Amino acid sequence: MPSIIASLFNDPLLYEQVVKVHIKHETLTFPENEVILTQGDHYSNFFFIKRGSVKIVLNESLLSGHPIHTIVSTLSENDIFGEFRLFDDYPASADVVTAVESEIVMIDVDSFRKFLDTDHHMGYKVFREMLNMLVIRLHRSNDTVMSLMTSAIEFQKQLHELFSEK
Repeated sequence: MPSIIASLFNDPLLYEQVVKVHIKHETLTFPENEVILTQGDHYSNFFFIKRGSVKIVLNESLLSGHPIHTIVSTLSENDIFGEFRLFDDYPASADVVTAVESEIVMIDVDSFRKFLDTDHHMGYKVFREMLNMLVIRLHRSNDTVMSLMTSAIEFQKQLHELFSEK
């Protein structure tokens, strides 16, 4: 079942009657390995992947100062990113980089919010769908944290055994 946001941008009738009339947006094509969002920067849009895929990349520095770039997720056609902007004004929490040439719809947050405020039925459906998506992503993050913790504990045990033998 396609998402409501995907339907808005993929269904010709909904696009003509709803999106073009009520929601400021721009569709852009990005080449492979193009940075769309930069961690720490502020944006007034969220994004819909019409075609292609993107990597979500966290940038951190080790104590030594060496940067590490970790791909934490890959999103593809009909997914959204930057959706936190609908809820808060915090900067982007990660870089978003195209994995392949991608067609991305930049959606103006303010006009999207106004549309949802005027159509309460649609607003409820969109926010419920977003909440479900965020819960799924949170579960995946929890699974990743648990896996990393288990790996770290196993590594500590192996180190302890190695140094206990000497």
